[in-house]
Amino acid sequence: MDLVVRRARIVGLRKLSDIAIEDGRIVEIGDRVEESGEEEIDAMGRLASPGFVDAHMHLDKALLGQETPNISGTLREAIKIMGRKKSEFTVDAVKERAGRVVEMAVRNGTTAIRTHVDVDPMVGQTGLMALLQVREEYSDLADIQIVAFPQEGITNVEGAEELLREAMDAGADIVGGIPAIDPDPKLHIDKVFSVARDFGVDIDMHIDESDDPNDLTLEYYAEKALEEGYPGNLTAGHCCSLAAVDDDVARRVIGKVHEAGVNVVTLPSTNLYLQGRGDGYPIRRGITRVRELLDAGVNVLYASDNVRDAFNPFGNANMLELALILAHGAQMGGMSDLETVFRMGTTNAARAVGIGADYGIKEGKRADMVVLDAESPQEAIISQARALYVVKNGVLVAEDGHLKTDRRAR
Repeated sequence: MDLVVRRARIVGLRKLSDIAIEDGRIVEIGDRVEESGEEEIDAMGRLASPGFVDAHMHLDKALLGQETPNISGTLREAIKIMGRKKSEFTVDAVKERAGRVVEMAVRNGTTAIRTHVDVDPMVGQTGLMALLQVREEYSDLADIQIVAFPQEGITNVEGAEELLREAMDAGADIVGGIPAIDPDPKLHIDKVFSVARDFGVDIDMHIDESDDPNDLTLEYYAEKALEEGYPGNLTAGHCCSLAAVDDDVARRVIGKVHEAGVNVVTLPSTNLYLQGRGDGYPIRRGITRVRELLDAGVNVLYASDNVRDAFNPFGNANMLELALILAHGAQMGGMSDLETVFRMGTTNAARAVGIGADYGIKEGKRADMVVLDAESPQEAIISQARALYVVKNGVLVAEDGHLKTDRRAR
């Protein structure tokens, strides 16, 4: 065996188990694996989970807040800052910042990432070119999916659709969108579907990152998906304005989202930080209707979104940290709630990014896992458990917060 993990407490199982790995896959799980591994880990009863899936990041913008802080902390100033900074992007600079955050994420137990990258006339394909290289160079640490993201809009930006198509030709994996920022949100969505259909790829759009109940493009997104019978995986990120509408409207929209099979990503750190700034008391939380969506059968997950950039000065690319923030913000502190939150960052997220069929600590699955210094998902969130061991494709890539190799020295 290449690797044997001994005495692990696998999520969902009561007794301790040994996990045997060969050629990147889990080949045996049992009370005692008799064969020795070329490398062995003694989990000592600690929690073994499938690797975290951070399904919505902005690696091209990560860490920029340390260079150019957002003084007001508002979304408006963040957009202005990025409008200035993007024209200064270089491939090497984006690669360096993005690589640092990928390493941060892996050290914290993440083994799969989906990142949006701005594609517009201000930045061209610079960010994309950088992230294509990051995707390749860090492929042994994390699977990275790239979403071509028209941050400035489509119908209002000359050449935006052509840039999206060029990005897909260049190697982006998924088509993104941000309809609420566009003067014609419905046409924006139509164009995103058109590009995705032509390239046969999934769609992952920023939807209604706003406190304005009139910015309810989520409903049209779901209607368009139903009308098209679109076969790809569909995801909506943010959905903040869903929390600003009345209950009857929310139920109607959530019903359509469920029927259309749209995944919803809540971004608790950024949304709590940015939303509600124009409110007098009571101030809205900004987080979408997580409980209602889950209760309706929608696949809901959470992710980092921004890591120390102009939109959010916080972030450690740590899914357990985000789980704790979500548990507070969505008031999901019960034991069953915390178990649900843990699943949102693992199995729910894996399903949303299309890797669910080969994901999990089960025989035959790919060996991507993290051993956490906890005995349960609830304890992992509450105690903010350390990632003791991170395994990617059957290889131990990080131990106790340190990568096994110095990536930036290569």
